[in-house]
Amino acid sequence: MTATRDETAPHGFLRRPEPRAIGWASRGAEIVAGRLRLDGAVVDAAGFPDGLPERATAELHGFGWLDDLAALGTPAARDVAQAAVLAWVRQRPEPGTGPVWRADVTGRRVMRWVFHAGTLLPGLDRAASTPIFASLHAQLGHLRRHLSETSLEAAAGLAIAAMSLRGAEAHLPPALEALAAAADRLPADDPRRNPEAQLETAALLAWVIDTAAEARVKLPPPLRAALARIAPVLRGLRHADGGLPRMHGGGAGAPGRLDQVLRAAGPAPPIEGAAMGFRRLSRGRSTVVLDAAPPPAGEHGQASTLGFEFTVARHPLIVGCGSGRRFGADWAMAGRASPACSTLVLDGLSSAQLDAVGGLDPAPGRVRVQGDAGEGDGLAANVRAAHDGWRESHGLDHLRALRLAPDGLALQGEDALEPVGAAGGTAREAALHFHLHPEVASGLSQDGVALRLPSGEGWRFGHEGGALTLEPSAWLDPAQPRPRPSRQIVLRAPLVSGTPWKIAWQLTRV
Repeated sequence: MTATRDETAPHGFLRRPEPRAIGWASRGAEIVAGRLRLDGAVVDAAGFPDGLPERATAELHGFGWLDDLAALGTPAARDVAQAAVLAWVRQRPEPGTGPVWRADVTGRRVMRWVFHAGTLLPGLDRAASTPIFASLHAQLGHLRRHLSETSLEAAAGLAIAAMSLRGAEAHLPPALEALAAAADRLPADDPRRNPEAQLETAALLAWVIDTAAEARVKLPPPLRAALARIAPVLRGLRHADGGLPRMHGGGAGAPGRLDQVLRAAGPAPPIEGAAMGFRRLSRGRSTVVLDAAPPPAGEHGQASTLGFEFTVARHPLIVGCGSGRRFGADWAMAGRASPACSTLVLDGLSSAQLDAVGGLDPAPGRVRVQGDAGEGDGLAANVRAAHDGWRESHGLDHLRALRLAPDGLALQGEDALEPVGAAGGTAREAALHFHLHPEVASGLSQDGVALRLPSGEGWRFGHEGGALTLEPSAWLDPAQPRPRPSRQIVLRAPLVSGTPWKIAWQLTRV
């Protein structure tokens, strides 16, 4: 069913829209230069080509990339955003079918047009801006007709637009009803174990709550209840630099978005114990996040079991390479493998192998975890974990112990391989990978590796056992136009039958 655009639709906003969603200025500059990188495609930012993969189509027509142009905030960025929206309206005079008109994509699109109206409308007179408002009202009608099949994103877009656009108020009651039903079903943990995806879900709730506060609209209780469930998990994943762990297809999150969500949620302590399968250690100015659960079965899951990230104040020190899906199929595959994570690799193999349809098979079926990861008690934070990813193939379990000093200025680790049952194969060598953030300077020294943070603060990596090398790595960041060269510390040691395999290592402030 389609609806003809009503050229007499009410014109304007009930109040000045706020640009609540801000992205990366670096991506904004790339878009202004004519290159828009999507999930699975790269397009000219001046057009809306057909024939793209469905995910890329949804991303392109969802207009989430307006966040990046808003972050750049230049006249050129405004011109690109305005021209793109006007071109889209001319090409699609009425709602239709297909991925472009999927309810979640439409909800995302109207939400971004409302958020960034301060960028899209300046310089347009009433005649020039009328098609944008008419299109918005037509899209809201489309969303309302498809509320029975909507996602949280669709209901949130309809609710925010109904609270913002003059003449759209009648859409608000059904939007809030659908939003409450969707919010009531939201789990605290994202089953994909993607921290950034859960942040985006929480951001939808926070944007609705903030918009309702300005519009003096009373919201159904399930919205705040859902955010109250999710916020402690996000607090339990938050690094010292304000970002999230970059694992299982997710990044650290758009700048400031996590803080925005936590402010909307109000004061609440971080979740105790596991948060979405991760364990967080926090002492002083330092945080460690350990991947302490089996990987998810989805297409973005990584073989990162027992991999960790270590952040000191505002500076990530030990990281994983991250998701490479925005840089093509080869980078996407490489970023999911164990060697791209700060964990142990056995005979060059990942702890979980990619199958023909993009899943992880076989994967570690069990991860055992114990330890004291509490905060601020004047004691060291500890965690011990083990996984069985190599049990079937090699008859070995990987054990990792981490201890973060009370002042956060030393991280001690120990990795071991434990024989379990009859070996299915013979392992020859194990290697520990410690990927460095590209802004960390590194160099070999007599007692290990000398490290220097961008602040000038010095750290040292030392070890007992294994042969140490400093090797190339890559930093895969969706905010960057291409993979960024970095380095990694690698410790290798052979496996000898009947001899325990164990390596101790430490990162210490100097």
